[in-house]
Amino acid sequence: MKPVEIISTPEDVLRISFMVSNTCNYTCSYCFPGSNAGTKPYVKNWHRTANNFKSLFDYYLSNTNKKKFSLEITGGEPTLWPDLQLFCKEIQTHYNVMISLQSNGSRTLRWWNENSQLFSKVLLSYHIQESNITSFIEVADTCYANDTFVVATVCMDPNNWDQCLNAIDSMKNSKYRWYIRLQKLENIEYTPDQMSFLMKPIIRLPNLWYAWKHRSKFYNKESKGKFLNGSVKKLSQHEISLNKWNHFYNWECNLGVDSLFITPDGVITGTCNQILFNEKKNYNIFDTDFSNNFNPTIKPLTCKSIGCYCVPEINLSKRSIPILPL
Repeated sequence: MKPVEIISTPEDVLRISFMVSNTCNYTCSYCFPGSNAGTKPYVKNWHRTANNFKSLFDYYLSNTNKKKFSLEITGGEPTLWPDLQLFCKEIQTHYNVMISLQSNGSRTLRWWNENSQLFSKVLLSYHIQESNITSFIEVADTCYANDTFVVATVCMDPNNWDQCLNAIDSMKNSKYRWYIRLQKLENIEYTPDQMSFLMKPIIRLPNLWYAWKHRSKFYNKESKGKFLNGSVKKLSQHEISLNKWNHFYNWECNLGVDSLFITPDGVITGTCNQILFNEKKNYNIFDTDFSNNFNPTIKPLTCKSIGCYCVPEINLSKRSIPILPL
């Protein structure tokens, strides 16, 4: 039974996913179209971009209940952006923003030793077609040793299943105990046995003292699903995807209220490319006059996407229409 409403908390956090480029040094066959095309270069004017982010933060602070910001920097491969460090340091100086980094972990240990502490969380994705397991584990251990919360996600390729399992076994022998979890690939067929294995996505939890120590370094969103019979239960993106509940066409969604996606072109939208705020125009974070032009009425929108596949959007507060009474 599909939920009729998804409730995501805390409500005072705005989550922003910033895709800085579609340039990547990996060419994984299962990545979404255009993700590693190399057609969108990294932004050169990092200082103006940082100032525009500050204007966006100020606007949400003044016009919504948002008090905190969670910024996830993605790609492509974001660690290839030459000005990544400068950009992060600038916006962290002035705002209550937690920055997480999504990376394939391919940069050198020297790079990670110098920069991993810039991030509250590092999300390392392991790709059996491209990643070197020894180097990957060394990078994860380095982030851990540098007091950065690290999560290793294994992209489970059904065509290289045994190799993925072997990589997981190798990770379990790491020097430090960080998160290991599974990632189901969208629009790819799995066998029943593979699907059964994917039902429990958490392979290893971190040391409890490590998790407790880092509990205030990032904002954990929790989602609950409300069902037609009135029952309520916790929901994860993984569970929604496995049960094929991720079709929210014509639902009212908090995209634009609780979450934004910024494309390599600077367009502020959703990963579904839907125009936000029920307006007829898109806003662009790279605009020279962004601080004066960004003045939307921030409110939920009506979903017009056939399917929802990306975090955090799949877990955003949303409700079927008509809205059922609580």
